[in-house]
Amino acid sequence: MANLTDTAYIVRKSFVWGGIGIVVLTILGFATVATIRSIQENKVVPTPTPGVTFGPLPKIVTPNSLQYPTSFELLLIEGRPPETVQYGTVYLVRAKTPTLLSRKESQQFAEGLGFPGEPIQTDNTVYQYADQDTNSHLVMDIASKNFTLRRNFIDVGVLNTPITQTETEIRKQAQTFFTRLKTWHENLSQAGVTYWTFEGQSLRETTEISQAQLVRVDFFQPALGDFPVVTSRSDRSNVYIIFAPGDKAPRMVHEASFNYFPPDDQTMSTYPLITGLAAWEQLQAGGAFISSPVIIGTHAVVRRIYLAYYQSDNYQPYLQLMWMFEGDNGFVAMIRATDPAWVAP
Repeated sequence: MANLTDTAYIVRKSFVWGGIGIVVLTILGFATVATIRSIQENKVVPTPTPGVTFGPLPKIVTPNSLQYPTSFELLLIEGRPPETVQYGTVYLVRAKTPTLLSRKESQQFAEGLGFPGEPIQTDNTVYQYADQDTNSHLVMDIASKNFTLRRNFIDVGVLNTPITQTETEIRKQAQTFFTRLKTWHENLSQAGVTYWTFEGQSLRETTEISQAQLVRVDFFQPALGDFPVVTSRSDRSNVYIIFAPGDKAPRMVHEASFNYFPPDDQTMSTYPLITGLAAWEQLQAGGAFISSPVIIGTHAVVRRIYLAYYQSDNYQPYLQLMWMFEGDNGFVAMIRATDPAWVAP
């Protein structure tokens, strides 16, 4: 049986070896952390490669360019076109095909909007309805149910009624119009309201609500990832309605359009992009789509360059990125951002 002296000796030895063990474990812990950190800092990150799953992409179809500037000036804080990501995402846009009931459903749709007559077929799936009495027209794609409505009669009594509804009420009436037609899409979560008045037979935008006779509501798709979605008119949408608001519903719809081709956000692929500098050089060389020309003169001052997805008012199989150029006097231009090596001839 151990006496007190032996017990004390053993306890002291235990403290000594325990302390040594703690020191060793601490050193090993710091060494392990340092080694892991060194490996992480010196790890070679592989360069991402594009998927190019869809193969060569078709060209982006845009309307005809408006007046092209004769000279350009770049005024950015950085002093040069922006750097960009090396690759961008391209989204598939699925085409819709008509069913056996599409023709009948389109006639019911047209009748609900006041066009009971027989249509004229202008394309495989596009039908045009007309009201000869008022010279009003409805054009509808029976596959996608996209449509454009234009009425050419004016109810003077409606136009003389002042607009008192709030913008929230106006947006709600506009959305309800499309919802009742069963064309509404939940992606269109952003809306802008503008006010319009007639000058003779033409409409003019006004900032004076008291002078306004009609309102226009444009519905926009929110950004995809880091990039906004734009149309051929960056301040306008392909989904809009021009109308005289009422207490709970539009009193008169002057014009309406629902031309929307939602991308399939589950089917996508990455493609190499041209640089901002290359896009700037193309703009100067005359290779851009001019969405909005310089209002005064022909000299374009560019103050903003960024990437955006281009949403056409006609079906295109892919949603692709464009380089956007914006500047003074309303100037807006676009350049396809996909590397030309991956664009079909």
